[in-house]
Amino acid sequence: MREKVVIIRSNVRGVDAFHFCSGRLRVGAEIEMGFHDLWFPVVGGDLFKSIEAVLVLNGIANNVANVSLLREGDTYQDHEVEYNIAF
Repeated sequence: MREKVVIIRSNVRGVDAFHFCSGRLRVGAEIEMGFHDLWFPVVGGDLFKSIEAVLVLNGIANNVANVSLLREGDTYQDHEVEYNIAF
């Protein structure tokens, strides 16, 4: 079974990074740690592999199926991430 989540990619404090706009990882961070703006680095410039690593490590996904660009501004990109749910 697949689910989708939207992420923002931007430069944060000089680091290429992404942020979950919705989904279990964002909600979990808000409840457990009180973070509302948790960012993850894009490792080696590879957004797909970086998102997949975070989702798999946290037991949310078995793998990422697709990352699609939704919109782009001067300082950000919004992407939709489709992934296979971990059971």
